[in-house]
Amino acid sequence: MEFSDHASLDGAGPVALDMHTADSAVSQGSDGDGHIDKIVISWSESVVDSSFTDSLFNVEGYAIAVVSTGATANDASMELVLTQSSTKDTDAKPRVTYAKSTTNPQLFVRDADGNEAVSFNTTAADMAKPVLVEVLSRVRTNELHLRFSEPIQRGGQQNVFEAQDFVYLSGGNNPARAIVSVQDGDGSDGNLTVALNSVLELPDFSSPGTVRPISTQITDMSGNQVSTLT
Repeated sequence: MEFSDHASLDGAGPVALDMHTADSAVSQGSDGDGHIDKIVISWSESVVDSSFTDSLFNVEGYAIAVVSTGATANDASMELVLTQSSTKDTDAKPRVTYAKSTTNPQLFVRDADGNEAVSFNTTAADMAKPVLVEVLSRVRTNELHLRFSEPIQRGGQQNVFEAQDFVYLSGGNNPARAIVSVQDGDGSDGNLTVALNSVLELPDFSSPGTVRPISTQITDMSGNQVSTLT
C-alpha cells in the first residue's frame, strides 16, 4: 500500500471552523484604538506551528505583519496579525483566504500526521468591540460630541440612547458635572451628542474630564458590546 506525501493514517486535513476579527491587544478585550489588530482562526484539530507562513494567507484590504501561533505550541488556533488601517475599522469583515503554495509543493498548513489543511476563501466574522475614540467640545457650551469607531445601537435600536448610558469623569474643575441628556441620539453614523448639567469653561480644557460608556446595551451592528475603555 502506498501513501501520499500529504496524507497519513489520520486521513483528514485540518478545517478552519471559526474566523473572526479582533481589536484585542489587551487581555482579549480592546486596546481602545478603534482598529482591528488581527484575524483569529480556529482549526478543527491541532496544526503544526512551523507550517504557518504569511505567504499562504491573504486578508483583503490589509497587510499581514506576522503569523502568530500563540503561547501553546501546535494547538488548534492561530492569529494573522495585521498592519493597522489608517481609518477606524472595528466593523470590518474582510475576506480571508488560505491556499497551499503553488511554487513549493511542501509549503502548506498541516496537522501532526502531515495532512494538508483545507483551503478556504471566506468572510471573517466581526467580533471587534466598538470604541469611543474621540470626545469634542468647545468653551461656553455644555455639549459633548462623541465619536465611535463604527455605528452603534442601544438594545438593537437607534435614537434610544439615554444619559445614564454614559458617565462623565470630571477633570477636577467641577466634580458635580454630569451628563444629563442626549441631544443627538442617532448612532447610525457612529456619532452622538450629549449634554452636561453646566457649560465648560476654559480651565476645564486644561484639566479635561473623560467620558465612559457604561451601558451593556450599547453594541455595534453585529452585537459586540461597546468597550468601556476611555
